[in-house]
Amino acid sequence: MILSLLNIVSKQILGLHSILSVKCHECDTLSPVPTGKTDGRLAHINETIVLGSIHSDAGCVTINKILACADIPGLSAPMFKRYERTVGIVIEECAREICLRAAQEERRLTIENISELRLEF
Repeated sequence: MILSLLNIVSKQILGLHSILSVKCHECDTLSPVPTGKTDGRLAHINETIVLGSIHSDAGCVTINKILACADIPGLSAPMFKRYERTVGIVIEECAREICLRAAQEERRLTIENISELRLEF
Protein backbone atom coordinates (compact mmCIF):
# COMPACT_ATOMS: atom_id res chain seq x y z
CA MET A 1 0.00 0.00 0.00
CA ILE A 2 1.43 3.36 -1.01
CA LEU A 3 0.21 6.34 0.97
CA SER A 4 0.43 9.92 -0.19
CA LEU A 5 0.54 12.96 2.04
CA LEU A 6 -1.90 14.49 -0.42
CA ASN A 7 -4.51 12.12 1.04
CA ILE A 8 -4.34 13.29 4.67
CA VAL A 9 -7.87 13.21 6.04
CA SER A 10 -7.15 14.44 9.57
CA LYS A 11 -4.35 14.95 12.03
CA GLN A 12 -4.06 14.66 15.76
CA ILE A 13 -1.49 17.04 17.25
CA LEU A 14 0.14 15.81 20.44
CA GLY A 15 2.67 18.47 21.33
CA LEU A 16 5.46 18.28 18.76
CA HIS A 17 4.27 14.85 17.61
CA SER A 18 1.34 14.28 15.28
CA ILE A 19 -0.58 11.32 14.00
CA LEU A 20 -1.84 11.75 10.47
CA SER A 21 -4.82 9.81 9.14
CA VAL A 22 -4.00 9.03 5.52
CA LYS A 23 -6.51 7.51 3.13
CA CYS A 24 -5.31 4.93 0.63
CA HIS A 25 -6.24 6.04 -2.88
CA GLU A 26 -6.78 2.41 -3.95
CA CYS A 27 -8.86 0.87 -1.14
CA ASP A 28 -10.02 3.93 0.90
CA THR A 29 -8.50 2.44 4.07
CA LEU A 30 -7.49 4.99 6.68
CA SER A 31 -4.00 4.44 8.09
CA PRO A 32 -2.51 6.22 11.10
CA VAL A 33 0.91 7.65 10.26
CA PRO A 34 2.96 8.96 13.20
CA THR A 35 5.36 11.81 12.50
CA GLY A 36 8.04 10.39 14.77
CA LYS A 37 9.10 7.60 17.09
CA THR A 38 6.92 6.56 20.01
CA ASP A 39 7.08 3.84 22.61
CA GLY A 40 3.36 3.30 22.13
CA ARG A 41 2.46 5.77 24.86
CA LEU A 42 4.93 8.65 24.68
CA ALA A 43 6.41 10.50 21.73
CA HIS A 44 10.20 10.65 21.56
CA ILE A 45 10.28 14.29 20.37
CA ASN A 46 8.16 15.44 23.31
CA GLU A 47 10.39 13.54 25.73
CA THR A 48 13.54 15.13 24.31
CA ILE A 49 12.06 18.63 24.39
CA VAL A 50 11.05 18.22 28.04
CA LEU A 51 14.44 16.71 28.91
CA GLY A 52 16.13 19.67 27.22
CA SER A 53 13.93 22.07 29.16
CA ILE A 54 14.95 20.43 32.44
CA HIS A 55 18.65 20.57 31.50
CA SER A 56 18.36 24.24 30.53
CA ASP A 57 16.19 25.15 33.54
CA ALA A 58 13.35 26.27 31.28
CA GLY A 59 9.72 25.53 31.94
CA CYS A 60 6.69 24.89 29.79
CA VAL A 61 6.02 28.59 29.17
CA THR A 62 9.59 29.27 28.03
CA ILE A 63 9.66 26.26 25.72
CA ASN A 64 6.31 27.24 24.22
CA LYS A 65 7.55 30.80 23.61
CA ILE A 66 10.57 29.45 21.73
CA LEU A 67 8.38 27.10 19.70
CA ALA A 68 5.90 29.89 18.95
CA CYS A 69 8.71 32.03 17.53
CA ALA A 70 9.42 29.16 15.10
CA ASP A 71 5.67 28.79 14.37
CA ILE A 72 5.68 25.29 15.90
CA PRO A 73 2.77 24.15 18.06
CA GLY A 74 3.74 23.80 21.70
CA LEU A 75 2.86 21.42 24.49
CA SER A 76 -0.08 21.98 26.80
CA ALA A 77 0.80 22.41 30.46
CA PRO A 78 -0.75 19.03 31.45
CA MET A 79 1.08 17.24 28.63
CA PHE A 80 4.37 18.94 29.57
CA LYS A 81 3.86 17.87 33.20
CA ARG A 82 3.13 14.26 32.20
CA TYR A 83 6.37 14.09 30.19
CA GLU A 84 8.26 15.91 32.95
CA ARG A 85 7.19 13.24 35.45
CA THR A 86 8.31 10.45 33.13
CA VAL A 87 11.64 12.08 32.30
CA GLY A 88 12.16 13.00 35.95
CA ILE A 89 12.00 9.35 37.01
CA VAL A 90 14.76 8.48 34.53
CA ILE A 91 16.89 11.44 35.67
CA GLU A 92 16.51 10.36 39.31
CA GLU A 93 17.48 6.77 38.46
CA CYS A 94 20.59 7.99 36.61
CA ALA A 95 21.53 10.31 39.47
CA ARG A 96 21.09 7.49 41.99
CA GLU A 97 23.31 5.20 39.89
CA ILE A 98 26.00 7.87 39.51
CA CYS A 99 26.00 8.56 43.26
CA LEU A 100 26.28 4.84 44.00
CA ARG A 101 29.25 4.51 41.63
CA ALA A 102 30.89 7.57 43.19
CA ALA A 103 30.44 6.11 46.69
CA GLN A 104 31.91 2.80 45.55
CA GLU A 105 34.88 4.59 43.99
CA GLU A 106 35.39 6.63 47.18
CA ARG A 107 35.33 3.41 49.24
CA ARG A 108 37.79 1.71 46.87
CA LEU A 109 40.20 4.67 47.01
CA THR A 110 39.94 4.86 50.79
CA ILE A 111 40.77 1.16 51.14
CA GLU A 112 43.67 1.46 48.66
CA ASN A 113 45.11 4.47 50.46
CA ILE A 114 44.28 3.61 54.07
CA SER A 115 47.90 3.52 55.18
CA GLU A 116 48.58 6.98 53.71
CA LEU A 117 45.40 8.35 55.25
CA ARG A 118 46.42 7.09 58.72
CA LEU A 119 49.73 8.92 58.44
CA GLU A 120 47.94 12.21 57.82
CA PHE A 121 46.16 12.08 61.17
